[in-house]
Amino acid sequence: MEFAEKRRIRIVRKIVFAGLAAMLFLLLGLFGGVGYRLYSLKELGFVPHSRLGYADARFKCDILYSPMLYPVYWIMGRGHTNGTFSILYFPEGYTAGEHATPIFGLGEKDRRDVYLMNMLMWGLLLNLFVLFSLTLAIEIVGQRGLYLVLFGGVVGFMASEIVGVFVGMVAGSIVALIFLKLWPDNPILAFWRSLWNEKIPSSENRLH
Repeated sequence: MEFAEKRRIRIVRKIVFAGLAAMLFLLLGLFGGVGYRLYSLKELGFVPHSRLGYADARFKCDILYSPMLYPVYWIMGRGHTNGTFSILYFPEGYTAGEHATPIFGLGEKDRRDVYLMNMLMWGLLLNLFVLFSLTLAIEIVGQRGLYLVLFGGVVGFMASEIVGVFVGMVAGSIVALIFLKLWPDNPILAFWRSLWNEKIPSSENRLH
């Protein structure tokens, strides 16, 4: 009974940690230079419909997403997106008075963040699902060193975009190999596993 309870708690911990890791990756993806590279973003048209309470907006965007933080976008063939897009732009507020009218951004710069956020969030839920599936798989196999590979790819994208991703993943793999295989009883890994009540084998025990 006690064993079953400990096993259940351990499973819950893994699921929670996988969820937190996925949310972290999702959050990192919202930062420019970390999750994406914005090459250009220009408004092409903005037509308010005051009586209807929205505006038709058209803009051109050239953006490159990090494959580590936006895997779904790459799976869908939109890892590098360059094109013209149309969205419904809703007002930031309404004027006071009996006949209130919608208040839109004053210019392209005021609406730029809305356009960019639209480009980042269109596949949010599906991307979060894939990220969670990836982190949960890491938790299931019990090889958290693979997170180093993922973070290596993230850092690599920051340094040199797609080429940097591959270089970063290789570097992350080497670091993971050193920490998990060649030096498994290092103090950093020992502290990490102590947080999860996991025992790490000593060098002497591995020889027997």
